[in-house]
Amino acid sequence: MFTNIEFKNGKINFTDVYEPAEILSIIDASLNYYKDKAEEAIEQSKRTKEEVRQEVINEYAHENAEIQKQLTLSYGSFTFPEEKKRFDDFRARHIETCRTTHATGGLEPYVKVVGTGIGDSYTVVCPVCGESENITYVDGW
Repeated sequence: MFTNIEFKNGKINFTDVYEPAEILSIIDASLNYYKDKAEEAIEQSKRTKEEVRQEVINEYAHENAEIQKQLTLSYGSFTFPEEKKRFDDFRARHIETCRTTHATGGLEPYVKVVGTGIGDSYTVVCPVCGESENITYVDGW
């Protein structure tokens, strides 16, 4: 038998008397309460991580679409016809493989242009799989 001891005004008061089974029951209830609270916190954490992950993916897709609009060249913008053909080939390969297997929101390959001092260097990039290919026709430089 156990007792709850309380100190008041310099006196010791014995307030509650518990049997060992009652104490175990109280401890068990407390442990279950904190276990449930911990599981709720873990679930909330998982939901929050998934929401943050989805938010980042959506933001990236939006930014990627904006970058694509700024960097994508029209067909007439290439210096040489060979570059246009290489772009078309790359685009056709990735439209078939990446666009149908990924929720891209209609993103298509885009071209990065870098001035070299001799001429422009063109690199085509697939926004879905990340593959890139230099399509610059250097023989024309």
